[in-house]
Amino acid sequence: PAETFGLSALEAMASGLPVLSVDAGGVADRVRQSGAGALYAPGDGQACAEAAISLLRGDLAVLGRTARAFAERHHGYRQAFDGLFSVYRTILAADR
Repeated sequence: PAETFGLSALEAMASGLPVLSVDAGGVADRVRQSGAGALYAPGDGQACAEAAISLLRGDLAVLGRTARAFAERHHGYRQAFDGLFSVYRTILAADR
């Protein structure tokens, strides 16, 4: 629940895997944004089991493609570097 970004979950998505996560922190944000996974309440083992069963009963191939497309569209190298260089340009412009 304390994960701020969720890189390992994003890597799983990029590999075409849906993600099961606690509904808190950065991983939950990625799952919610992508629509490619399931969330459960922090500390609720029963909810985790139910979410896992529900996820596994879903169409994992479709969820996997959705996850991959999300990762490519929002977190590919081009997007990451464009965002990073935009921050650098903003910082450099503020120094002038």
